Amino acid sequence: TDCGISWRRTSYSKGGASLSTVNGTTSASFTPANASQWRTEKLVFRDFCTENLNNIMIGFEAVNDYGNNIFIDSLTLTAHSSYRNNALMKGISQPLPALCNGNFTPAIRFGNAGMDTLKSVDINYTVDGGAPVVYKWTGSLSKCDSVSLTLASGTAAVGTHILKIYTANPNGVADEATSNDTLTKVFSVYTQAAAPLSEGFETNDIPRANWGIQNVNGGTSFERTTLAARSGLASLRINNADAQNSYGAVDYFISPIVMNNSSYDSVFVDFDMAYQQGPQYPGSTVFPLDTLEILVTKDCGASFTSVWKKWGYELQTVNDPSYSNTELFVPADVTLWKHIKLYLTPFVGDDNYQLYFAMKGNKQNSLYLDNVNISTQTLPEKLKQQGYLIYPNPFNSSFRIHHHAVAPPTNLQAVLVYNAAGQVVWDKRYNGNADRQINVDLGKLGSGIYILKMMYSDKTVVERIVKN
Repeated sequence: TDCGISWRRTSYSKGGASLSTVNGTTSASFTPANASQWRTEKLVFRDFCTENLNNIMIGFEAVNDYGNNIFIDSLTLTAHSSYRNNALMKGISQPLPALCNGNFTPAIRFGNAGMDTLKSVDINYTVDGGAPVVYKWTGSLSKCDSVSLTLASGTAAVGTHILKIYTANPNGVADEATSNDTLTKVFSVYTQAAAPLSEGFETNDIPRANWGIQNVNGGTSFERTTLAARSGLASLRINNADAQNSYGAVDYFISPIVMNNSSYDSVFVDFDMAYQQGPQYPGSTVFPLDTLEILVTKDCGASFTSVWKKWGYELQTVNDPSYSNTELFVPADVTLWKHIKLYLTPFVGDDNYQLYFAMKGNKQNSLYLDNVNISTQTLPEKLKQQGYLIYPNPFNSSFRIHHHAVAPPTNLQAVLVYNAAGQVVWDKRYNGNADRQINVDLGKLGSGIYILKMMYSDKTVVERIVKN
């Protein structure tokens, strides 16, 4: 509208197979040989209310990526007169996609796309196809004007719902253009649930009540599949390579509101995942890569903290980190899956929280999730007091040394076991590589009293242990 100083993009953007008008590929310079190798495209541009209708240019932008020739012919631009009575829905700002209780108040913006001044209109909304709630608006809206409006409050049960809002009877007559009357919005209601929580995607009703899937940009999203599973029959898949998706498409798989409190020493989430990169990997500096991120929110999605984020070779679960896959990925066996366990306590404290599995897809390949588990750990009081626990004691064959810290005890230098004669019968040295739990096997030794010595960089601990 400003003679090329700025451009507004339309919904038309095609490349690769979706742009091609001929099946297959060729290494030759392409020239269409007959009418069957052409395709007619039609775009409809609406809502020019804010534009100068005497000065509109339409640009065709071709991006060269060493493909082949593009031919354009027979351009036709047709203008249509506006209708006299035509109300339109412009947007739904409330409710948000994720709600932490079932109360909501729809907030919308609607406008006048007709020639006549809009003086009255019915605004209706339904939830899941139920009885409509009607708001009768009166006022004065000139052509191209719009107004924000808050509708009557409603309630919804825990689960995923479809909100439909539509206009009717502008100025007391039938709307002459019903194609712009209706907008829909998917939202989910969550409630508190106690850990442990698990989701293995084995039932058909995915997402189950109190879990959610949020499709931010349209296109395909997370869905249950029986093509592959780490265990059981099904998993959760998102096909990032689907032609309906756009670059940077965002989708969420969302947990219930997990109840938390100060009695838990540790909070964890673990899950299985499978992924293989797409055709632009490795070495792509042009195409962004699919990215999976685990987010925590303690305020129902108002703010987020990232706890884990992977893309590129760190995201894929195949053995070859430089493999470029040109086919849709299906993990055919368990070796193509990876188990992930994340320690959440530093991010959530003792507050209630939700987890968002955030997929930012960039048209690369399919990602699979399975066996999502949210769990807590409460340690024995003695373990918390002294920082370690030795159990069982007395023992029959072996015993375990369990350290309190979530991270491995990097200051542990050695573990030694002495018999009653003072001889070393078990000796293990460490250099920052000790595990949190150390198993000591004395199965080949006789019964009696043994002395355990644990040598740290700043202290030495000596305990008496008894073998039955």
